[in-house]
Amino acid sequence: MNKPDDALLSAVNWQDKQYAEPPLRTQIADTFRGRFRWLAWIATFYRIAFLVIAIFAATKFFRVDETRDLIAYATLFLLSCFGMAFIKMWYWSLLVKNSVIREIMRLECQVAKLDGDIKTAS
Repeated sequence: MNKPDDALLSAVNWQDKQYAEPPLRTQIADTFRGRFRWLAWIATFYRIAFLVIAIFAATKFFRVDETRDLIAYATLFLLSCFGMAFIKMWYWSLLVKNSVIREIMRLECQVAKLDGDIKTAS
């Protein structure tokens, strides 16, 4: 590579480091610190409640003999699993939304920087 390519590559790498995506743990923690933290806590509570109900239904399913009870506990297990899945999908969409907002902010910073560079050059 020649010198201009090396300079461009180092500038791009510097910008990538400056605007790097935060780790997943940080992203998850940010959802509990944001404006809708109360909603994240409620969703976590319901997700744990659905997990407890699913475990209860699964253990009861293997201990009963009546067909009607088997159907009832299987249905309860499936509904609680669906509840957990829906809450996790909502939470995933919240993480994606935060990631998109972060990316838009990065683009705004880069446009502002380029605008400043253009104004100082002219």
